[in-house]
Amino acid sequence: MNHYNQLLKTLGFTVDPFAKTNADEEEKLEDYFIEPPFFRAVKGDITTPKSTVVFAPMGAGKTALKRKIELTSEHEPILCLTYNKFNTQGIQLSDIDQGYHMRNIVRLVLVGVLALLNNENVDKLTTDDRHYVYLFVNQYLSEIEKSEIKDAVASVTNITDKAKEWWNRLLGPVSFGINILLNAIGIKGSEIRGFSLSAGNLGSYRDQLSILKSIAQKLGRPSIYILIDKVDETELTGTSTTTYQFIKPILFDLQTLEMPGIAFKFFLRDFLRDYYFENGRPDRVKPYSLSWTTDQLMTMLSKRLQAFSEKRVSSFSSICNLPTEFRNYNIDRIIAMFAQGSPRNVIRICKDILDCQSEIDYSAKAISVDAITNGLEEFSKTYSLEVALRNINELQKLTRVAFSVSYIANDIYKVSTQAANSKVKVWREKDIIELLGTVPGGKKRPVNYYAIKHLLVAKHIFNKIPVFDFLDKKVRVCTCGEVLLRDWDVNHSQLCHRCQKIVDTYTTESVLR
Repeated sequence: MNHYNQLLKTLGFTVDPFAKTNADEEEKLEDYFIEPPFFRAVKGDITTPKSTVVFAPMGAGKTALKRKIELTSEHEPILCLTYNKFNTQGIQLSDIDQGYHMRNIVRLVLVGVLALLNNENVDKLTTDDRHYVYLFVNQYLSEIEKSEIKDAVASVTNITDKAKEWWNRLLGPVSFGINILLNAIGIKGSEIRGFSLSAGNLGSYRDQLSILKSIAQKLGRPSIYILIDKVDETELTGTSTTTYQFIKPILFDLQTLEMPGIAFKFFLRDFLRDYYFENGRPDRVKPYSLSWTTDQLMTMLSKRLQAFSEKRVSSFSSICNLPTEFRNYNIDRIIAMFAQGSPRNVIRICKDILDCQSEIDYSAKAISVDAITNGLEEFSKTYSLEVALRNINELQKLTRVAFSVSYIANDIYKVSTQAANSKVKVWREKDIIELLGTVPGGKKRPVNYYAIKHLLVAKHIFNKIPVFDFLDKKVRVCTCGEVLLRDWDVNHSQLCHRCQKIVDTYTTESVLR
C-alpha cells in the first residue's frame, strides 16, 4: 500500500473520493449528485420532449448533468443516446455542416433502434418497417468499422444488458456482415433478397429520424433523447470561434430541434452563450446557465465524502486537525469558495491537499493546516497556469485585485493609457478579469473598474500572502451570495456588482466561518 492510500484508509475512506474528475467515469455519481435548480426543466417531460441548451464553464458540471439524465433514463420508456464522439479524421472545420452531424446522429439512433429490435421484437414491425431497417443498415452500417459500431452501441445509454450482450456477440471475433446482422435481427434471407430487388429511398435526414422514431415507438420507446456534449474537445475545436463553427449547423436547425417526439439536449461551454443569443432562437429552444453556489458545492462535497467512506466522513473539516487559532474556520467553505462554481475544482483541490498531507506525514490521523495551505497554494498555481499561462508574469506585478486602467498605466506598468487598455482587453478576452462597473476618474468622469475574476488566479498572483490572510484581506461575500474579490484591506466599503448593494467589511460575516 502506497503512502497516499494508507492516508486514505487512516482517514476513513474505502476508496479514493478524489481519483476521478470526469463525470462519465464516476461510479457513484447518483450518491452525491446535487440537482441544479433547473435540472427537471432541462430534462423535461418525456411524453412531450423539448430541445434545450445548457451553458456552463469548464468543470462546472455539464457532463455530470448529462450523465444524470442518462441514469434517470434507464428507468423510463425513452431511447436515450449520447453524441459526444466526433470523427474528424481527414476533414477540416469548413467540412462540418448539417449533413455531418445528422449522419452521425441518425447512425446512433439506428444502432439504438436495432438494440431494441434484436430478434425479439421483429414481429412488431410491418413489412415496410423491416424494409426501412434493411435500407438503414445498408446505408449506415455497411462501410464502417466494428469499433465505430461499438462506440455507437456504448452511446445508447439505456438499453438492457441483454441487448448489449446481443451486440457484443454480433461484434465479436467472427467476421461482421450486413446479412449476418439482418438475420440476427430476424429478417430472413428471402425477405432480404426481396428488399434488395425493390430498392427504396430513405428521404432526407429529418425523414430518416421520423422513420426511426416511428419504429422506436412500436418497440415501446415513444420518445428519443439525444444528448450532445464535449463539442469543444475535438481536434478542430477548443476556442470559442472554432467550437461555434463546429456546432452551429445543428444548434440552429430549428426544424430538426423541434421534431415531435425527439429532444436534443446540448451541453456547451459558457463562451458560446453570446453566440447563441445573437444567432439562435432562445424563445423556442430554451437556454439554461449552469451555476453552483458555495453552499451547493459544500453539500456535494459532503455527499461525496460519505459515498466513499461508508458515511464515516461527512465533512472535510471533520478530518482536519487545526491549531486553536484556526479551529473556527470552515475548511469545507474555503474549499468550495476557491472552487468558484466548479465541482471539478472541488475534487482537484481536495486531491492536492491530501497529496500534501501524504508528503508531510502519511501516517497522520487528520489533515494538518500546513497540508491545507500548501494544497490550496499548489492548486492555485496549477489552475492559474492553465487559464492564464502567458499572462501570469505581468499579472503578478499587480498590487491590487481590483483596479482601473489608469492604475494599470500609471501605478504598475508606467505606460500610456492606450497600452494599458490593450493589456486589459487581452485579460478580458481570456476571461481572467471581469468588469465590475464604473468609478469616478479624473475630473470626476466615470472610468471602468475591473477585478481578477478567479479567486485561484488572484491567490497565485498574491502568493506571498498566506491563504487565510488572503481571504481576510481580499474576499467577502455579499448577502446576495456573490463572492466579492476586492481590496478590503484598502477600502472597507465597496459595491456589489451583482445586486448593487454597499458591502461593509465591518458588518459582513467572515467568509471563513
